[in-house]
Amino acid sequence: MGRQNALAEWNQHLAINRNDKVTGCYNGRFMLDLLLALLAAGRVFFRSRADLALEVLALRQQVAVLKRKHPRPALNRIDRLLWIWLRRVWPRWKDALVIVKPETVIGWHLWFSQIPI
Repeated sequence: MGRQNALAEWNQHLAINRNDKVTGCYNGRFMLDLLLALLAAGRVFFRSRADLALEVLALRQQVAVLKRKHPRPALNRIDRLLWIWLRRVWPRWKDALVIVKPETVIGWHLWFSQIPI
């Protein structure tokens, strides 16, 4: 008898949800996010190998910084020089930058260019 009641409640629940216009996971925002993710994934196929390699390098460097044991890891000189170099050679360097602001990297670049060698 309990099983029949549970089945009846489930069927009633399904009937109520069928009357809804849109269920929770198929709303407009989800579909927009899915479409944008598919477009971003498709874009990868049209990028050059060098561009992808530079992006992987930039992302791996940031992961390495975040794995450091300090609560808020600081970027050392080598980290800063890497981002200065990426800014010079890679037009899409801002797209992969996560742990600092692009203005910070530009400031490092300006500061480094003023140092007499």
